[in-house]
Amino acid sequence: MIDITLQAPFGQIREDRDKDKEYPAQLKFEGQTFNLEVEVRGNKRLQSMTCKNPPLWLDFDNEQIDDTYFENQKKTKLVVLCRKGGVNYDYLRAEYLVYKLYEQIAPVYFKTRWVNATYIEEDGSTRTEPAFFIERKQRMAKRVGMDLVDLQSIDYQDLDLDVAAVLGLFNYVVANPDFSLVSAMSGSCCHNAKLLKNAAGKYVPVLYDFDSAGVVDARYAVPNPALPIKKVTQRLYRGYCIHNDNLPAARQQMIAAEQDFYRLINDDPVLSNRYKKKMVRYLERSFAWITRDADFESRILNECRGDLT
Repeated sequence: MIDITLQAPFGQIREDRDKDKEYPAQLKFEGQTFNLEVEVRGNKRLQSMTCKNPPLWLDFDNEQIDDTYFENQKKTKLVVLCRKGGVNYDYLRAEYLVYKLYEQIAPVYFKTRWVNATYIEEDGSTRTEPAFFIERKQRMAKRVGMDLVDLQSIDYQDLDLDVAAVLGLFNYVVANPDFSLVSAMSGSCCHNAKLLKNAAGKYVPVLYDFDSAGVVDARYAVPNPALPIKKVTQRLYRGYCIHNDNLPAARQQMIAAEQDFYRLINDDPVLSNRYKKKMVRYLERSFAWITRDADFESRILNECRGDLT
């Protein structure tokens, strides 16, 4: 965990909730002061009825962050506490832990860092709340030696089959329905995933934004009405049939990581004991279904998608 102090016109930010606006801000960290700009981001969490505090972009000055802790992280996501209340602290930490679970099985992932953030409002009042940083996408691509791809959509046959199989199965286990590996709702591909291209010319998606996952079970999370589920805690396999030959290896990789998943959650020093038990129970059911041959066939293999629908 790191400690930061962030000063910005948060009252105005909460009122505007405008992605096209930038706000002057200052961030203090270990005796250093950085002048930067803050922007809001997100979709569901940007709505005032969902979250009092919208998620943020922190846009640093490149020259200021050279040779500092924030080097190469010019425009970085800060995931903030949605609103006060004990369960919201658990939602935030649970989402952070899903990123850590993802690290256990994904070949490429966004690094994250837990933050103790003190916010200074316009009137000088302060509040201190947890948050977490998500690695900048350009830095992530450079770290793994792959190229970022700026496309609206791709053909699902051009995905790296091994990676796509693992991600499809991971999303089933944590019940994350809010993603696409091949297209974007707006902007660059993909929805809640960024695309890289590997040395073989295949596309490697990197997932992010897990607050809608069933294992997190945030009160505000609802599935896309186009999906055949009524709540996010219902597991839905959304992988493609073209990846079925790659699923046995992905399945064994997931099963091998099961106990590591439980240890990561149970040993966490922040998440409440009640939420630890809830997350573990949920994952135990997921792993039971992918371990049993009959369930794996009926819930995964037979539910694959043959096209982009």
